[in-house]
Amino acid sequence: MTGADRAAGARRSMGKEIAIRLCGVASLVLCAFAARTLHRLVHPPPPHQATLSELLLGAATFLTFVGGLALLIEGGGLFERIAVPQRNRFTGF
Repeated sequence: MTGADRAAGARRSMGKEIAIRLCGVASLVLCAFAARTLHRLVHPPPPHQATLSELLLGAATFLTFVGGLALLIEGGGLFERIAVPQRNRFTGF
């Protein structure tokens, strides 16, 4: 493999890395809007029990936050395959 081939692969890899991290940022922006909406739904003056839609919005907010944070921090490393040593593999019963 020549230096030019490695550089081209690095550019492709860098592009994927940036795209994954931008998806993480977009997910966090979506999370912020969902959290703002959830706050407005949950805190009206008369106290009330949480509705199904409020619970689902809360779950969606949490999932978009966790997913976005993972994509932003780890980037493409989140999807890398890693070698597991033989002694640590689950062999069953």
